[in-house]
This record gives sequence, structure tokens and C-alpha cells, in this order.
Amino acid sequence: MRKAHSRTIENSFEPDKQQISQEEIWRLYKTSIEMERSFTEKRTLELALIEATVSGDIFSISSLLERGSDVDIKDNANRTLLSRAAENGHEAVARLLLERGGDLHSKDSDGRTPLFWAAWNGHEAVVRLLLARDDVAADSKDSDGRTPLSWAAQYGHEAVVRLLTPDS
Repeated sequence: MRKAHSRTIENSFEPDKQQISQEEIWRLYKTSIEMERSFTEKRTLELALIEATVSGDIFSISSLLERGSDVDIKDNANRTLLSRAAENGHEAVARLLLERGGDLHSKDSDGRTPLFWAAWNGHEAVVRLLLARDDVAADSKDSDGRTPLSWAAQYGHEAVVRLLTPDS
């Protein structure tokens, strides 16, 4: 008798089991595949946009941005497209990204802005473009406590140093 009683108690505490239909399982599976495909396509477009920016391919960049790509996507070092364009000296690309709302103040994993990258690599035209903006922070400091001016000076980029020197 005791066994019968314990079975009754066990059954009374068993949670309600809902049956999932084959159709529901298939719908969930298709949804997960669609989400994965969407994520993969988005990531592929982001990587294409980063590559186009690094190489200065303004036509591909413009096309990808027209298709809805985010102008402020970041790479694995947390650098935006504008930082990558500045780093590689692509003035026309930097101008396009600024026109499309690229973040002039974005900081990467080391606290460096697009101006840091342009100054560090001696890209005078890009530095000039960025400095023409009223809201540029020319004296910001990275995680090492260094400014764009200090990086330009260290690497001997005299024209950039002159642009970054106050009252020059």
C-alpha cells in the first residue's frame, strides 16, 4: 500500500508536460537557421566594409552604406571605419564617412581616436580634414596618456606636428 501511495504523490508533483508538434519543431528550426543566415550575411557585409575602408575603395564603401551598413561598425580592436580610413590616409573615404555621420570621437581599445591614427601615420590631409571640424578633440589622450601631437612628433611627421601645434 505504501508503494501505491508514493506513486500517487510522485504523479501529483510531476509538472505538466506539453507536447510540441512536429510543425512547431520545424518552425523553430527554420527560424534558428534564418537567424544564423542573417547574422552571417550581416557579418560578411561588415567585413567587406572594413576591407573596403582599409583599401580605400570608396565606391564599395558607398554602396555598402547605401545598403544599410552601419557607418560606425567596429573591428576586433574596437576601431571604427573612420579610424581605419584615417590610419591608412584615405582622405576621400574619411570625408565620406564624416558626411554619413561617422563618429569623430570614437575611441578604440587603446583610447585612440581617428585623429590619433592620422597623426601617428603622418597623414597630413586627413589630419587637416579632421581638424577642420569644430568639435574635434585635438588634445585628447589615449590609454598611455599620449596625444596625437606626441605620436606625430615621435615619428617625425613635421607637417602634422605643425598642424597640431597650437598657434602655429
